[in-house]
Amino acid sequence: MARCGSRVAAGVLYTAAMRSVPALTMILAVLVACGAACGQARNGATPDLADIAARRSLVAERIRLEGAGDVAGAAEINARLAGDSMERAMRVHDAWMARRHPKTGLFPQSMTQREFNYRNTAADFFCFELGIALDTQASSVPLLRETLARERALNVHNGLCVCLDWETGAQLARTGHDRMFATSEYLKDGLIGLYDRHGDAAVLARMTELADAIIAASAVQSRFGAIPSRESEINGNVLQTLCRLGFAAGRPDYFEFAGRLGEAVVEQMLEAEGGTGLPLKRFDYPNDRPAVKDGTLVQLRDHGNETAVGVSEVFALAVSLRENSAWNARAERWVEPTARMFETILSRGVNGQGLLVNTLDARTLEPTDAAPCDNWGYLLAGAILFVEAAERQGRLPESRLEAMLASIDRVALAVTKTDGLPWEGMHHDGFADSVESALYVASRRTAVRRALLEWADVQIGYMFKCQRPDGFVSGDYLDGNFIRTAVMYADMRAGGFRLVPWGKGAAVGLAAGESGSVVVVLTGEPGYRGRLVPDFRRDSGRMHLPWDWSRINSWPEWAGADVKDGPPKGMAVELGSRAKRVAPLAELGARVWKLP
Repeated sequence: MARCGSRVAAGVLYTAAMRSVPALTMILAVLVACGAACGQARNGATPDLADIAARRSLVAERIRLEGAGDVAGAAEINARLAGDSMERAMRVHDAWMARRHPKTGLFPQSMTQREFNYRNTAADFFCFELGIALDTQASSVPLLRETLARERALNVHNGLCVCLDWETGAQLARTGHDRMFATSEYLKDGLIGLYDRHGDAAVLARMTELADAIIAASAVQSRFGAIPSRESEINGNVLQTLCRLGFAAGRPDYFEFAGRLGEAVVEQMLEAEGGTGLPLKRFDYPNDRPAVKDGTLVQLRDHGNETAVGVSEVFALAVSLRENSAWNARAERWVEPTARMFETILSRGVNGQGLLVNTLDARTLEPTDAAPCDNWGYLLAGAILFVEAAERQGRLPESRLEAMLASIDRVALAVTKTDGLPWEGMHHDGFADSVESALYVASRRTAVRRALLEWADVQIGYMFKCQRPDGFVSGDYLDGNFIRTAVMYADMRAGGFRLVPWGKGAAVGLAAGESGSVVVVLTGEPGYRGRLVPDFRRDSGRMHLPWDWSRINSWPEWAGADVKDGPPKGMAVELGSRAKRVAPLAELGARVWKLP
């Protein structure tokens, strides 16, 4: 997720950046000037795709090919976009492997903060360094598996995460609150998505160990029993993790703890006497009142919005378990306050441009920081999940749910009218979170899918411009978020297909059209030999969810094989230097699920 630092720079730049132009107008404006670049792209000499004009030109060419019915040509451009994104992510991965300590196996948060902590180094960097290695079957996989084993061994057995010295592995003193926060971050920001994508047994074991530790260490008393924290970030992290982990690990006790926490959040904080119905950044559960610190602050960006999203997950859990009378009663009690919460956020938590804001005052319902929230899609993903669950429950009028979806679409379309918005003062992490937001929402909302994905095609270029020649980006743990977003974007343009193992210069892209859907494999100078592997139904086959519910810190399922017993072996590919192969999706036993 986004960094914890100040957003003052983003606010200063925001007004100047709002001279937004619709995406189509921007594409047409550069089409003539960049026509030569389009021709170069089709002939193999792709321009630097960190250049925004070059990206717009390439996307415009793909739109033209799609309109002309040239699905293979469109897929080839998608392969170039995906391949460029993967190569940039691998450059970050390779640069950071040199920082892995040879004795401890750990990574530093940065070269000035030389500790392996769990709120940042583990949650926002290590999981994505391991993830891209598993994606590509890189030679670093054994070393990174060793890092996972080492961090576990250096911690307290069955306890909350302890910060570690990068060079010695020694445990560094931290408060119980910091350890609870760090553990919940490692689970929600890192491990749950890593398992969703790769199904690694060691990752699942680490998750269950840490979930057990959180439950055992929960000491804040609510009316419903002990919960992890007064803070919405920690409680939201736990809700988002346990609701999914209960299914993935077959642990109904995780459901019960999530239910207790859901009761406290909904029935104490949202429904408190004289309350506002909104998820405050902090709430004093033992005394049933807003916490003294932060008072009525509602934080819609990360480090505060996690409970809003977590409430949607625990409501979805209650609906999925409603054959049980206790869970059915919870779903009945929670549906109205959860609906009002999202309706208020979507109507009052927006600025004059229709973008979600950073913070809101719960009493006045006025924005207290009207700069745009780079995590907008995380909140929208939670609202979408609420609608999915409410439709299954059948208690709210259809018209009310349709109005909520219309509000979601309005916010998404407002985002697509922006260009180069300084989400976090031009720091790469703001672009990363906003592009991921677009991918999450696009995977769920057909009405805005094409506009969001074409917006992401261009906007990720601003993130790429932040990368240094040596491969590093900011040079700290947030480089992991660059990896995550670059891989997630590449996965979308490849339609969930991967080349295993990955080869430098090789790329895969997918495009769908009325004449059919095809995958194109391109090779660079060395050629390629390996397998083309499609995605599969991870929501049911790996996570064992009751439906493919909208969820952040996951990997959208764009296309693939309709199997539930693990990823297919795929198709053998052997191509020479600078070669191309076009494969109809039907030949690969796969189909498009969510791409336009």
